[in-house]
Amino acid sequence: MAKKLEVIVREAIDINRITKAIRVAGYKTATERKAKKSLPFSGTMAELRIAPDRLEKQADGWFKDRFLFAYYGRDYFWSSKAEEKHLDWNAGEAHGKALEGMQPSIFDLQSLKDYTKSKPCILDCVKVLEISTDDYYWTRETTAWGADSAWIVTFHYGDVYNDGKDSSCYVRPVRSSK
Repeated sequence: MAKKLEVIVREAIDINRITKAIRVAGYKTATERKAKKSLPFSGTMAELRIAPDRLEKQADGWFKDRFLFAYYGRDYFWSSKAEEKHLDWNAGEAHGKALEGMQPSIFDLQSLKDYTKSKPCILDCVKVLEISTDDYYWTRETTAWGADSAWIVTFHYGDVYNDGKDSSCYVRPVRSSK
């Protein structure tokens, strides 16, 4: 019973955080949209995820992600193709830190996928990132069963696997505001 309650509380916290982030981004929740039909934006988080203007190129070459901003409640940026490297996990961590960023989470990478496509399964609105499809991308998450392996994501078919941290995969750093 206590475990169920803990899950319910955690989910409620996530929903409150997402709702607040939606409002901070200038969007309305479904309840607010129903109350006022005349709002200029009637989109949902699902619509924002595939919006043509989801990514906004910044002066420094990074791309601001409006969907992840709404999800996390803070600015969130993807590095450009020029910053993408093929490295082992530890070198990838160092590369991200050198760019004042980090490796993305599984969720970050999954948010770029179009699950109705394959070869590649990339959303049209994020193709400007020029995501490589011939290999995997490291995530910052280490597997629960061993510190020597981490989660990897592919954009060929959209699979998520794990691999030893001594393997080479693509690294696409992200950064966020505090």
